Amino acid sequence: MSTFAKRLKHSMGDIKPAELSRLTGIGRNSLSGYINGEHTPKTPHLKKIAAALNVPIGYLAGLEHVDAVKAVPVDKITVPYAAKLLGKAERTLRKDLIEGCELGYANKTSTKDGARYRFTIYPKVFKEKVGV
Repeated sequence: MSTFAKRLKHSMGDIKPAELSRLTGIGRNSLSGYINGEHTPKTPHLKKIAAALNVPIGYLAGLEHVDAVKAVPVDKITVPYAAKLLGKAERTLRKDLIEGCELGYANKTSTKDGARYRFTIYPKVFKEKVGV
């Protein structure tokens, strides 16, 4: 498996390919090929994936060490990224956000399948707490 595929899987955490497809606008078949290491994305797709997962492009491309993930700007913080840096399970962080915590909040949204949540993490508070 390629370095890109390994780092993509790691960066996705518990984000499903369908969710990443929705966030990036990249087709599911293309993402599947990237995740399985069948091919590597060209720069435009690489940029979209890195932005959606909040990781540096160089990290996904295999040009940066794993610790470089901590240097990413935190304008839009995803739950998997925040959990990784906090050393928490994503499920635990989501529960904390639903119950209300200093890092952010969760908004309940209704869908045909039932209730879901949209999570928001405050960048300034997160930076202070994690030291990024």
